[in-house]
Amino acid sequence: MDKFQAEQAADALISSASQEREDQRSQRSVAAFAQHEKRKIAWAGLAGFAIGAITAHYLQVPIVRGGFWGTMLLSLPTTVWVLISIQKHRKDSAETAASAAQKTDFE
Repeated sequence: MDKFQAEQAADALISSASQEREDQRSQRSVAAFAQHEKRKIAWAGLAGFAIGAITAHYLQVPIVRGGFWGTMLLSLPTTVWVLISIQKHRKDSAETAASAAQKTDFE
């Protein structure tokens, strides 16, 4: 094996390892973003319960029933919004990783 072939083999190993690290970093980024976004659903559910319970108190219906409906009315749209946001972030992250891989291939 001459020097040129050895350098090519080393470059192939290094580039595949760096690509693997970049993929793992991207996955962790998406997971952290998703975790942060899912907390919004929990806060929306809590706020919905409070709003529903207060409304139920003034309407003279059971507080738990009002809390349940308040949670459903506020957390369901929030869930849809968060899932769309996570999908968009995942797609943007994949596009960024793909463009970064193309840059390293041409250099």
